[in-house]
Amino acid sequence: MKYEITKGSEKDFEQAPEWAMVLLKHSNGRCVFAESKSKGAKRTEMYSAGYCIIVAPNEYEIIAERRPITEPVWDGKGLPPVGSVCEFQAALGNWAAIRITAHGEDSMLMKQIGKDNEQYISKDNNFRPIRSPEDVARDVATKAFNDIGVMNLIHARQIYDAIAAGKIPGVKLE
Repeated sequence: MKYEITKGSEKDFEQAPEWAMVLLKHSNGRCVFAESKSKGAKRTEMYSAGYCIIVAPNEYEIIAERRPITEPVWDGKGLPPVGSVCEFQAALGNWAAIRITAHGEDSMLMKQIGKDNEQYISKDNNFRPIRSPEDVARDVATKAFNDIGVMNLIHARQIYDAIAAGKIPGVKLE
């Protein structure tokens, strides 16, 4: 998960558990990571695996604070915004998962997921949101119907959707 540091620095959260949003200093001088500076919030001593709850929040001072940054989600309309993760269709027709890192006048800078280098691609490419495992399974099955010549893709998708919804007795998806 990515975070925006609103007080302190990233260094303050180097040993923090994922759920910790604040670094607090108790009036006795000890520092703890916590969900928040509020009564009942989960807290843990630095370098400790266990946790307990805050009973007296007024005994703590906020040393550092962060908040989660949500990744932008692109709905498939228009061009994918900077920061979004999506798929684009490469020259040979294969789809690749990418993160958009910048927009130019006629092109975009992207980084393929799992690769280190960035490259420019045309804004004229085909883009689509990342597909769920269910979407991938549907595409594989409907393509198989089409490949054996039983039906076209539209009918194959309708049949697949009916099977997935349980509308065809005796037939289930794995």
